[in-house]
Amino acid sequence: MLDGTTKLSGPARAGNIGSTQGCGYEHGVSNEAYGCVSMANNRWHAVRGYTFGNQWPDLIPAVNWVLDTQYDPTDLSAYLTTTDNLPDVRLWDWNYGAGKPQGWVDCPADNTGIGYKVPGDSDTRWCRGQIIRFNSCWNDQEDYDTDTERYLVCHEIGHTLGLLHHSLNSCMRTEVPLYLAVPNLLSHEIGHINAGY
Repeated sequence: MLDGTTKLSGPARAGNIGSTQGCGYEHGVSNEAYGCVSMANNRWHAVRGYTFGNQWPDLIPAVNWVLDTQYDPTDLSAYLTTTDNLPDVRLWDWNYGAGKPQGWVDCPADNTGIGYKVPGDSDTRWCRGQIIRFNSCWNDQEDYDTDTERYLVCHEIGHTLGLLHHSLNSCMRTEVPLYLAVPNLLSHEIGHINAGY
């Protein structure tokens, strides 16, 4: 049984979709301290893997599963690409130091486009070229299982679309004991995605 909790990006706020302050591009840096949640700028959501530490061998199958079963059935066209040089999301899997399974998102200084879905509205800020970082160095390899992988991927991809934390038992739940984590979106989260894109 898993008893750890994940460390995930973005503070909770009143709504379930929108962007958060503190994004990396505002500070000219790109690291965990400036984790953020941004919107996407259109309904096509390309995800591309870049740097892999090879300690999480099933990351790409988990990404494929999440995109195919959770995000592509929405009004989005969410897909994994190996050729798009300007993807919406860039995946990094690396050894960030021993800990629990974790991930975070930011809009880095080297983003490939930023703006607002509604000009000047900080709750609708979008970023192309967001980075999802997954820590592939875990203290306890028993934490490594399919549902944990899918939960983390679903959660972090949700942040790249503007989904925020909440307490309901979906993949956007935060600080959940990993053995209770579910890799699925709820219908109201799907509704937010469909309304926004």
